[in-house]
Amino acid sequence: MNEILSQQELDALLSSVKETVTGQTKKIKRYDFKHPDKFSKDHMRTLQMLHENLARLWSSSLSAHLRAPVHIELISLEQTSYEEFVSNLPNPTLMATISLDPLPGYMIWEINPDISICIVERLLGGYGDSKDHIRQLTEIEVTVIRNMIDKLTPDVHNAWINVVSLRPELVNLESNPMYSHAAPPTEMVIAVTMEMSLLNRVGKMNVCLPYTMLEQVMSRLSAQFWFATDKTGSDESAMRKLKDLLRPTEFELVLELGKAQITVGQLLEMEVGDVLTLESQIGDPLEVKLNGKTKFLGRPGLVGKKLGVEILDVVSDGGKQDE
Repeated sequence: MNEILSQQELDALLSSVKETVTGQTKKIKRYDFKHPDKFSKDHMRTLQMLHENLARLWSSSLSAHLRAPVHIELISLEQTSYEEFVSNLPNPTLMATISLDPLPGYMIWEINPDISICIVERLLGGYGDSKDHIRQLTEIEVTVIRNMIDKLTPDVHNAWINVVSLRPELVNLESNPMYSHAAPPTEMVIAVTMEMSLLNRVGKMNVCLPYTMLEQVMSRLSAQFWFATDKTGSDESAMRKLKDLLRPTEFELVLELGKAQITVGQLLEMEVGDVLTLESQIGDPLEVKLNGKTKFLGRPGLVGKKLGVEILDVVSDGGKQDE
């Protein structure tokens, strides 16, 4: 004989079923099929450390090349489509296409025009504080900044050395982002945004790395691999790099032939052909000054058909000869 449940028993049964369904409810995560996540959090952290290092290297190199304090800071790092990356860039702008052999494809380095114009002005001998409106660079300006980018591409190799040894090379410069085809429009890329401060001007730079370029080194883009391959003696390596940056820096050396003391009256009476008697003797070593400070003792002479000076001794900061 079938047992008939009472209304109280039915209510209790329905209540338990409702509690079970409610307890099994899970939070639903939306998935955008147009923007699939191809980089894990570990990949993103490693790429962030890599580009923070690149920002420091570019800061040092640009400070040496522009002879002015330059600070570059990483602002954001995200994965997006190449089409969205290009659509967010100003037009005109400066886009450098750089090959990273042995990785396939190209890296894009974009410099906003409000800062690229100041860089060009500084390279051409100006103060680098131009208030010029956003415009396309001239052919001469493009040539000037091309030479600068060529000198900065080795920093990309140094930043990536713990992951892969790259041979970066500048391939092309574009002013219109729509003419740059480093990746298909729907391909996922890593978009890196940096902020650059040059004297009293601030502007943005962007770096774009397509997924197809990074795919073959994805296994190395992990914090564990990064620290495992970190070489000892990094301080010595950084010191060598700093010395290499300082070696081509130009300074003005002045050879002081001698000194003489005269009165204002004698100065006013001087005419063409007058001779001043200097305090130094013919055979005395002469002071060679760097930025107004005596650094060497030397003897003047000829090098071929040009004037020259032979360094005889080194002078310490205290003005005494080094033993």
